[in-house]
Amino acid sequence: MEIGRIVVAIVGGCLVEVFFRLVKYKGSPANYLSVRQFISHKYRKHLNYSLFRVIPVIIMVFLVVSIEQHYFKVEKPCIYALISTGVSLLFRDVWGLFFKKKKFFIERMIHIVNILLVVVSGVLIGLAGDIWDLSNFAPSNINNLFDNIWSSTAVAMLVLGYFNVTNMGESYNTAEDDNNRALIDYATRKFYEIHDNYHELIDQFCESKSCNKLLLYGILIYEDMNRPRVIRKMENAIVTFFKCELTVGIAQVKSKKPLTDTESIKLAAGILKNTRNCNTYNVAEVGKAVEAYNSGEAYPQNIIEIMNIIRCRVD
Repeated sequence: MEIGRIVVAIVGGCLVEVFFRLVKYKGSPANYLSVRQFISHKYRKHLNYSLFRVIPVIIMVFLVVSIEQHYFKVEKPCIYALISTGVSLLFRDVWGLFFKKKKFFIERMIHIVNILLVVVSGVLIGLAGDIWDLSNFAPSNINNLFDNIWSSTAVAMLVLGYFNVTNMGESYNTAEDDNNRALIDYATRKFYEIHDNYHELIDQFCESKSCNKLLLYGILIYEDMNRPRVIRKMENAIVTFFKCELTVGIAQVKSKKPLTDTESIKLAAGILKNTRNCNTYNVAEVGKAVEAYNSGEAYPQNIIEIMNIIRCRVD
């Protein structure tokens, strides 16, 4: 009997993942966004995205709790709600947070927020089951339910497998292509935003510091994607109240006092002084140029990827 309870919880979590995969493969791009596509979108609908991520889990965990109470006579189903919730997170946010290659800090933050929202939702449904009897919401015929679930799951997995095996598009990795397009769109849009607001100052700072303008733009775009404006305001507030050293401003330079975006750009140009003749195609040269700025191994390659997108736009 205990095994049956656990199986129901695990199957419920797996069905959430099946649902998202079906939406991804059968829906339009407007119906599904990966984390990177979401953070790259010009108008981020945070509430809509959160509801999209949480509602399927709420429905499935609610169903699991009602089945546990009705057919297995479980008085405290919260543990099974947590099992189902945890399984639903394994394939998407847990994998994305710990195992999938990520370019940006904000991607990790979105995965963490998703995990927290889903866990809180699952816990609330589980606690509701501990307090109230939700068994009346369970299907009346468990055998028919299991038959329908298994047949639906089998068909769904066959459809997904068929799409994967017989993908006849230009690319065999459409998810990665979509992420790359999202990055290109974001970098291009962000370049024009920064250029419109600060290009005169950037020209001035690069001239006085002999700083490579393309390199500076690449860093500004990359750091802005890692630290959106709201995060930068929080960092400035922390520096103001706690007098500690953090990376602040749009350029994410270290400072013990709050910085405006203009001030951080000026400091960044100083850090990148004498880089005007840097070969921005060469990873080793870019790595040497930004070493004092960020010594991470992947940092130069990430900056070059941004520079390759905006290269033709920087005068």
